[in-house]
Amino acid sequence: MENTKRDGKKVNFWLSNYEYQKLASVAYEKNVNMSELLRGLIFKQLGIDRASDGSDIIRNMFREEIKIQLKVQIER
Repeated sequence: MENTKRDGKKVNFWLSNYEYQKLASVAYEKNVNMSELLRGLIFKQLGIDRASDGSDIIRNMFREEIKIQLKVQIER
């Protein structure tokens, strides 16, 4: 069965319970779903930080953005 809703690929990855809860909290505060939030974070990071060798780009992007978002949550 072909996906007629979207032209693209689905990506799965694991988050710790803590990371998931923090991202869910940010998504709730921004009134977006998790997919929208994560896509936005990926695109934001890709526009800012382009790794020269291309290795572990996504992992590093998420780590940096999660650190930023967690810092915001902790400082509240």
